[in-house]
Amino acid sequence: MIKYFDKPLEEVTIEEIRKYLLEYLTEEKKLSDRSVKYYNSVIRFVYEVTWDNFYLD
Repeated sequence: MIKYFDKPLEEVTIEEIRKYLLEYLTEEKKLSDRSVKYYNSVIRFVYEVTWDNFYLD
């Protein structure tokens, strides 16, 4: 993600994360739905635990 966004993760918006999950991982990287859901879970965990309740919903 850091390479993809090329900026500090604290500055990445929810919309940018959605685009990363849906467009980059699904369409460009051709990851399965299960893999994308895994990435989403990891991202949610990092933001919620590390950066005080940043939700992706």
